[in-house]
Amino acid sequence: MKANTNVKLFGALDDVILRVHPPVIRNQKAKAGTGELSSGLIVTEDAGEIVPFSEGTGAPIGVLTRPCSLDNEDVARYIVHGTVRASKLTVSGGERPQTQH
Repeated sequence: MKANTNVKLFGALDDVILRVHPPVIRNQKAKAGTGELSSGLIVTEDAGEIVPFSEGTGAPIGVLTRPCSLDNEDVARYIVHGTVRASKLTVSGGERPQTQH
């Protein structure tokens, strides 16, 4: 049997999610004033709300699966368990984190 590994199951989510492990995705309120949050953004919590991760803000808890504009919505969807594409990860400000090989 030959497996088709190029099937897109989740549309735009496939840009961030790597299909070698099924993802666990959660929804949580994003903190007001955080602006536009991009897919692939590494996030953490502040007082129970989602904020962009940066050094000194606590441990990362997940990766956003899709953009979140606080002008239109206040819920962020993020992967808490699974495998993501390293090339799609960003940290606060949109820069790519340093990776080691």
